[in-house]
Amino acid sequence: MQVLIVEDDEELADALATYLSARGLSTTYVTTCAQLLSSSYEEATTLLLDLYLPDGDAIELIPKLLTTAPACKIIVMTGRDSLPRRLRIFREGAVDYIQKPVFPAEIYERIVRFERYTQHDRLPSFFYPGLSREETSVLQILLHSEGSPVSSDVFLEEAVHSKSALYTVLSRLKAKVEATYIITCAYGRGWYIRKRVEATMQSKTVNQCVPKNSEQNRGRHRRLCEKLR
Repeated sequence: MQVLIVEDDEELADALATYLSARGLSTTYVTTCAQLLSSSYEEATTLLLDLYLPDGDAIELIPKLLTTAPACKIIVMTGRDSLPRRLRIFREGAVDYIQKPVFPAEIYERIVRFERYTQHDRLPSFFYPGLSREETSVLQILLHSEGSPVSSDVFLEEAVHSKSALYTVLSRLKAKVEATYIITCAYGRGWYIRKRVEATMQSKTVNQCVPKNSEQNRGRHRRLCEKLR
């Protein structure tokens, strides 16, 4: 695994690089946005990214980095924490977020964990345009469930690192695939997915089977349609 650390605190960067290298990871570091962009970051499998660097806010670079190196997993490190900031970090495509102070042993475990996601052999190769890596993984898992509800634990084990990130990913995914799929929460059980054409056909079946020659039957028809949704 190739790890690139982007951190302006050279003492911290050197400590992280030393720890990770001692555990078999090929590790280098840079200290500015300019050095990052001029480095061979596209060869890295994991990027440890401090957001506030001397020459800019590195969050602005995440989309560019992922465009050039889509397989790279970006783990953000920062001492400034806020919910809007965390949500933006995930929306831009980072896979993880760590608030400083950071601990080398924890970072190592997170890197190894995400590497296991990449090498997971239970999920088929899959592509749906416009999705982030996390959204693609969640969609794969839903489709693999064959219509059965998928619990949060499954997503947390195989695709997303926290429940807050999971809810964000599911919300974005529902909006992006709504023309093709319907993702529904089965409260207390998890989430499941249906093809939109199947849902439409079910509604049409109800329309055809329920007589509408009375106000009572029209009310029954509406209630059945609501249940199917």
